[in-house]
Amino acid sequence: MFTRQPELTYIEYLAYEHESQVKHEFVNGQAFAIALSDIYEDVKL
Repeated sequence: MFTRQPELTYIEYLAYEHESQVKHEFVNGQAFAIALSDIYEDVKL
């Protein structure tokens, strides 16, 4: 059975993040997801 390493999965995912509707930040060892629509709404205000 093939098991993917979480680190590789995260790196692979980041390679496609520019096409995603969700922006991810890695802060103090924790990953946070921010919807791009929320970011755009904050900019409009």
